[in-house]
Amino acid sequence: MVQLGIDPDSLTKFKVVAWEDNAGALSLANLEQGQHTPRSKYYDVKVHWFKSHLNKDGPDPITVEKIDTSDQLADLFTKPLPKDVFERLRLRLMGW
Repeated sequence: MVQLGIDPDSLTKFKVVAWEDNAGALSLANLEQGQHTPRSKYYDVKVHWFKSHLNKDGPDPITVEKIDTSDQLADLFTKPLPKDVFERLRLRLMGW
């Protein structure tokens, strides 16, 4: 940031929350750093990169929290939904 003339002390820190409705993914995300299950040790490097940013004491912590399946906005983009569920989530996404 020094190259852009921005004082490093004036940078903003963010708290990021990733909402997850899958119990397996939630339990994997909340394992201690360096811990894994017998199957999770074979996961891709991208998963390990994301997990390395789940340090709650780090400068930009990412937390993974439980959300009810009926409230998961990401379902709009990942699966076909019944019309009423789609319309309800669409309105929530638009802030109405």
